[in-house]
Amino acid sequence: MKFLLPLFMLISFALTGCGGGSGSSVAQSDPEIFEFKDEDTYKQIVNNFKAFCSSSKECSPSVGALLIKRGQRSVGTCTGFLIQEDIFVVNAHCIKEDNLSGACEDMTIHFPAVSKYPLEKKKCQRVLAYDASIIRHPQIFNVLDYVFLKIERSARPTLKVSYEGVENKSQVKIWSMTFQPEVGQATLKSQNCIGIQKTIFTPNFINAKSPLIHLGGCNIIPGNSGSPVLNTQGEVVGIVAQQILTEKLKKEDFRLKSLIPAARATNFACIPYDFISGQNRQVSDDCKGVGEEAEKDAIGNLYAEVFTAQKNLVEKKLLAFADLNKKYFLWDGASVESKGVDGQLIIRLGILPYCIIQKEKENKNRPIKLSIPVWDLEETVDKYGRLSFRPSQDKQIQAVDDLPLCETVVKP
Repeated sequence: MKFLLPLFMLISFALTGCGGGSGSSVAQSDPEIFEFKDEDTYKQIVNNFKAFCSSSKECSPSVGALLIKRGQRSVGTCTGFLIQEDIFVVNAHCIKEDNLSGACEDMTIHFPAVSKYPLEKKKCQRVLAYDASIIRHPQIFNVLDYVFLKIERSARPTLKVSYEGVENKSQVKIWSMTFQPEVGQATLKSQNCIGIQKTIFTPNFINAKSPLIHLGGCNIIPGNSGSPVLNTQGEVVGIVAQQILTEKLKKEDFRLKSLIPAARATNFACIPYDFISGQNRQVSDDCKGVGEEAEKDAIGNLYAEVFTAQKNLVEKKLLAFADLNKKYFLWDGASVESKGVDGQLIIRLGILPYCIIQKEKENKNRPIKLSIPVWDLEETVDKYGRLSFRPSQDKQIQAVDDLPLCETVVKP
C-alpha cells in the first residue's frame, strides 16, 4: 500500500527587526529612529538622556540603552548589555554600516541606577567584531545579527555567557528598554518567554545550537533589539533580533488567529567571536543553515516531517481495516487528495478495494457495500506557531459487488 506525499503551499509569514521596520511580508531591520523638530531639542535630549528601572525591586545593572546619533536631528535606539567591563553587545542592524568599520563616536550607552550603581553614561570607543549580513541583505532574516562594542570601562557587574544554546520549551527571560525619546529617557523591564523549536516562523530552530531561537510569548516592540536572552541560571544564551508580526498575521489568515506574541533571537552558541581572547572560536556544525535557501529548505523539511508522522499513524488504521476484510478483497492505497477549503489545506487519505478474491465471488456472506474509513488531515498552527495536521475520521460508502475478479486484474 503506497501513499503519495502531496506538495504543500508554504505559509506566508512576516518579520521585522525589533528596532522598527516596514510592514512587508519580510520587513527590513532598522533601529527605532526618532527625528526632532529642531536642533536645540535634539541636542538637549541627546545630552541629557537617562535610563531608569521600571521596578526598584528587580532590575539588571548590566543592561543599558544604546543611543545612536543619526544626522543633525535624529537618533536611533536599541537595547544592549555588558559581558565584560568594557564590552557591550547589541544587534548589528542597530548601527549604521559605516560605523561598523571601527569608529563609533556617534554612540553612547546609558545605564540605569541600580542598587549601589548610579546613573551612568559611557562612550563607545570602537567596534570589535560583528556580523552585518542583516544590513547587507535585509530581505534575508535567517542570519546572525550581533556586534561587540568596546566602550569606556564600567564598574557594573557583567552578564555571564553560555554557549550551551536553548533546548526546546526552555524558560527564558529578556531585559529590554522601552524608549521615550521625546522626554529623553528609557525604562528597563523584563518579561518571561519560552524557546519553541520547529515553528513555521523559525523552522531552522531544531536543536539547542541552531543559529536562531524562536521565543514564544515575548511581546517585542521597537527599541528592544539587542535585548539579552537569559536562561534560568541568569546566563546570556541569545540576543533578541526580530519581532514576528503576529498581529498582522492574525488579520491576514484565520488559521493564525490564536498566535501569541513572538520573536527571534541570535543564538550565542553560534557566534564565532571569542570576546575573551579576541579571536574566532569554533562553533558547532548545528550552527550552519543560515541564509534564504536554508530557510526555504527548513520550511519544506518541517512540512514533510510533520505530515509524514501523522500520515503514518493514519496509514496504520487504514491497514488494520483492510486486514479485517482481506478475506474478500485486495486493497489499494490510491485514495489521496489534497484540497483547499476556505484557504485551509486538507489532505484526505483513504483506501479502496480494487478486486474480489475469486473464491469469495459467490459467498453469500460477502458484503456488497462497504463503509470505508477516510481521514482528513487538516493543516493547523497552534499559538506558538507549531505546525500540525489534525486528523478527523469520515466514511465513504463503496459498492463492491461489481469489482472485477482479482485473477483478471493486472495491478500496475
